Amino acid sequence: MTFRNADTLLLENDFVGEIFKLGLVRAYATRHGAGPFVTEDQDLTAQVPDYHNPTNDWQREFRVGYLDFVALRYALAVTGNVDGLAITNLDRLDAISEWRTCDLYRYLGKGVNVAKYFELQGSAISKIKVPDDPTNLASQEELTKLLFNMQPIYENCRQDKRAYIELIGQTLSVPVAITSAGPTALEKESDFPVPDENLVLSMRGM
Repeated sequence: MTFRNADTLLLENDFVGEIFKLGLVRAYATRHGAGPFVTEDQDLTAQVPDYHNPTNDWQREFRVGYLDFVALRYALAVTGNVDGLAITNLDRLDAISEWRTCDLYRYLGKGVNVAKYFELQGSAISKIKVPDDPTNLASQEELTKLLFNMQPIYENCRQDKRAYIELIGQTLSVPVAITSAGPTALEKESDFPVPDENLVLSMRGM
């Protein structure tokens, strides 16, 4: 998911005001259904059940994992530049016994040139490369297979929400603009001015 459609609509309507692009991310990683999910953790899935995302015929099961900076860097690269991050579900961290983040992967497979698809930091993987041709399904299938053979390299975090928010912004090199620690407006905090009628907010999940 990118900002392309929103950008097209603004262009078609001759919008000349300020545009503020937000990347939306939970305080931990989630995924619906099948597919590679390097930081998926069954214990974590049990600790933070999502009652608004039950298993269904279309999305299948809801899966939970630790925050994955490798995957988030890839999402940011694919999406394009964002002006700020909106971090949600910070209140759910209270139910997690051990806070961890993943900033590197370890490849457990054999016989593949992983440097074609990933940037390396020593023997570890620090970044997923954005393909020159994202419509090349054979290449995307190979990347998917490789991700199924990745092991997360975790770092433990101090259980301090403010420090955790700062870690996310610093690691991704994107300022945190909005935080949410509950379902109501009273539990939202913003670090940028209230928008006027000439400012359009565009938000995409990462």
